[in-house]
Amino acid sequence: MDELLQSVTDQLNRVAGSLQGTEPDDLQALVGLMDITQELDTTAQADAALALFVEAAQAVHQVLSMLLLFQIDSEDDKLKAMSLVGEVVNELMQVAERYTDEPGYTGEVPTLLEGIRALTGEPAPDQVDAAATPPEDTSVEETEVVAPPVEVAPAEETPAPAADTAELTIANEDVPLVLDASLDASLVDDFISEATEHLDSIEESLLELEENPGDMEVINSIFRPFHTVKGVSGFLTLTPINRISHETENLLDAVRGGELGVSDELVDVVLASVDLIKKMVARVGQMMGDGVTEGETFPITAVIQRIKRLMAGQAPLESVPDASGDAAQQQAAPVAEPLTPEVLTEPANVESAPDTKAEPAVKNGGASRHTLSTIKVETGKLDMLFNLVGELVVAQLQVRQDPSIQQITDQRLQRNLAQLLRITNELQKTAMSTRMVPIRNTFQKMVRLVRDLSKKSGKQVELVMEGADTEIDRKLVEEIYEPIMHMVRNSMDHGIETIEQREATDKPEVGTITLSATHKGDEILIAIADDGKGLDPDRIRTKALERGLIFEGDTSTDKELYQLIFQPGFSTAQEVTDISGRGVGMDVVTRTIEKVRGRVELESVPGHGSKVTIHLPLTLAIIDGMVVRVGEQRYIIPTLSIVESFKPTKEDYTTVNQQGEAITVRGRLIPLVRLSRLFQVEGGMAEPWEGLVVVVESEGQRSCLMVDNLIGKQEIVIKSLGERMQGVGGLAGCAILGDGRIGLILDIGNLHRMARIVG
Repeated sequence: MDELLQSVTDQLNRVAGSLQGTEPDDLQALVGLMDITQELDTTAQADAALALFVEAAQAVHQVLSMLLLFQIDSEDDKLKAMSLVGEVVNELMQVAERYTDEPGYTGEVPTLLEGIRALTGEPAPDQVDAAATPPEDTSVEETEVVAPPVEVAPAEETPAPAADTAELTIANEDVPLVLDASLDASLVDDFISEATEHLDSIEESLLELEENPGDMEVINSIFRPFHTVKGVSGFLTLTPINRISHETENLLDAVRGGELGVSDELVDVVLASVDLIKKMVARVGQMMGDGVTEGETFPITAVIQRIKRLMAGQAPLESVPDASGDAAQQQAAPVAEPLTPEVLTEPANVESAPDTKAEPAVKNGGASRHTLSTIKVETGKLDMLFNLVGELVVAQLQVRQDPSIQQITDQRLQRNLAQLLRITNELQKTAMSTRMVPIRNTFQKMVRLVRDLSKKSGKQVELVMEGADTEIDRKLVEEIYEPIMHMVRNSMDHGIETIEQREATDKPEVGTITLSATHKGDEILIAIADDGKGLDPDRIRTKALERGLIFEGDTSTDKELYQLIFQPGFSTAQEVTDISGRGVGMDVVTRTIEKVRGRVELESVPGHGSKVTIHLPLTLAIIDGMVVRVGEQRYIIPTLSIVESFKPTKEDYTTVNQQGEAITVRGRLIPLVRLSRLFQVEGGMAEPWEGLVVVVESEGQRSCLMVDNLIGKQEIVIKSLGERMQGVGGLAGCAILGDGRIGLILDIGNLHRMARIVG
């Protein structure tokens, strides 16, 4: 009892804390308070002696619900309701504190509850009992002739037949997704944002639940977000979302109450519910943007049917008809891209997979959960702040490098300038940190992908995550999701062998895919490694010969051959599956990574596995670059693209077929690109041996950029070229240099393509 009372006290403290500063119209705060009062209700019901707390929690929950649904109209009544809630909570805390010494103490709670009932129009518990229970009749004769009372089921529900003999049926409840035009757009936007976060956290917790099915805290962490989504979607009259989240909440409540155990089917059906709600929430966002109020009908009945069968103890259906009644269309789709998750309306693929207990175990590299105090800020405001800080950095550099300032020898001024530099640098670092987010969420999405692909392929796979707390630019997170997904899919399909193949090569039955992220200098390294069969260089060489990518007698090393798999349409798969095998995706990886100024490396040992390493800049807003001069123009070459620089001799220069130019670098001919010709800059060096060349690499191709001089390495704040210069070939942006000049940032991949066109 002491432990139970302590839990009740803790929950009351949480309610009291949440009430501080909460206004009656703060819908998100009201939903949070309703969550806590529901927890209080559930906790107190564990002991009949805490009936007062149960009654109070339900009354408070009712008044909060009415506030949320605007069922209390006047401002005075709203304030009175919030005041009553606060008083009830304070009195309950007093009751809990004196409970041990005075078990019968109730304080002012009964009186306050009467006030709440008067406000909400709810009858007192004894009135409800009196209305529901007919007067007791002691007449024997009357009792013998009166028929027993008949319970009438609600119209929308049908009593379930026996689980082992009959089909569980429910009414067709698929209704269109309708958006109330009178709703405040900000409320809908908040719901979309909050619901998306809640659904992501639910998915993560579900996968953790498979590993720890008895962890009640994990179960609660799934139940609470569903309860919030249900409450707010009901307020916004988003009926399909409200209905399916309500049914899923009932399922989870049965798990919390010990009526159901955690099983594969339960996790599958909740994931299906999450996927469907995600699609509906995304559709609400589209409807807001398009200005429409009615969307399509989503097949919520199919998922609800699975939920009800599970709660009734029936076996899962082989196929569940959708709203149109066409069961054939409900065959489980191939595992969807996580960007557009498909709803798993039936577990046919799961059932047809080989009988295996494999589930993708996840290891987080010792990471622990922690809660931080955060606020939400529009990304546009953060971008504006960062741009202003960038302007400040440039301005202070211009001041320090101004000739008139440099001539001043006053020590006090120099100290002030040094202090300004220090503060500016700290401000820049802090502003940069606002753009940084942990890569954990991206990694966590791969857990779901591996889980689904494991069931689909029948392979046993363990996913290991390392460095998930590594922070990267939030815009990078959006860009690298698809490349990582493609790499994981390839590892699952082409890398990890079947159980039989692994046994034949004395490997453990469970394969391993490792996702890792680390900081190294001014780069972030993201690696996707597996312990599968690795790449076959002979098969790659044969395929490359067939496609004309190499020629007979080619002496490319295995590492160079491996890079060919990033060519568009290149695949050595002997058969096409619905997971991969069409040669689509690997070229997407390189294009996407290089678009964000990164690069990809591939290593493989036949029979032992492969490893793809993605090199990324720390941020997309700032670049480390080498400033070079060509004539009077300044260009910036990203340091990630630079291999080396040197002054060539006349003997190093040669021409190819009297057309192309090349420089010999360590015995290898590398094409020469004259930036002065490419960008029509006057005054540049005429011959390569008069200036310098910078060897750069992109998409596995190298070139020698001819420049007049190297000015030095700098940290550059990237600026857009503006609308009038968008699409100019070979340029990725510009920057204001310390002397006030404009430097143009080179796009090496695009520049290579331009050079081939120009010749």
